[in-house]
Amino acid sequence: MQAGRQIRFTSLQEIVELEATSKAYIFEAVEVEKAGLKVEMKRRKIILFRKNFKQN
Repeated sequence: MQAGRQIRFTSLQEIVELEATSKAYIFEAVEVEKAGLKVEMKRRKIILFRKNFKQN
């Protein structure tokens, strides 16, 4: 993924502590969407593997 945010919570306490930050991220994302802003994506490299690549 080249553009996005993800917050992982491990407890209710952590959610409470990060409430303001989480809301700010959400409101910012809504404003970006409304403005029609886009992220310029970088070209992805293609990785080739040898046929004899060992799988477990």
